Amino acid sequence: MLGALCGIVGSVMALEAIKLITGCGEPLIGRLAIIDSWSLSWSEYPITRDPERSKTTRVAEPPTTACHVEPVAPSIDVAALQARLESSDGANPGFELIDVREPNEWEIVHIPGSRLIPKDVILSGDFDSVRRDQDCVLICKSGVRSTLVANYLRGQGFGRVMSVEGGIIAWTERYAPHLNRY
Repeated sequence: MLGALCGIVGSVMALEAIKLITGCGEPLIGRLAIIDSWSLSWSEYPITRDPERSKTTRVAEPPTTACHVEPVAPSIDVAALQARLESSDGANPGFELIDVREPNEWEIVHIPGSRLIPKDVILSGDFDSVRRDQDCVLICKSGVRSTLVANYLRGQGFGRVMSVEGGIIAWTERYAPHLNRY
């Protein structure tokens, strides 16, 4: 029902804008229209300026912060990840690739050489096995969970973490289309 109500109100607002722009019809100036969605009836109420209120002549300065925005962890695209995978020797790749998906997702498809540590394990504070002395590349299905974990680890003092943009979906599409997908 909410979707239909939004559609009705949005259409009425668009119509009011057209009336104001074209000068045709009678726009809702000085009137407030209210819809009762249960009975699909409209009511109108006159509205007037409060004579006790002074006229607004300037807009206040915007606040310095409107909301708290989480910092975005650095990211790496799949081409750069693949270049790092191809240029590293198997014994010492120079970075750690950690898959933060769930074990059942890992079983479907994963990048050879990556290590599974599910997101919830890391977010519970169990990240002792994550190395701080080298780059840590995090991957998930699409990049959302790995970014969340990367931000968390950065808050825990890990300065060399990054998230794979597009996750395993992007990597398999480009570099391993023969592997399973989900």
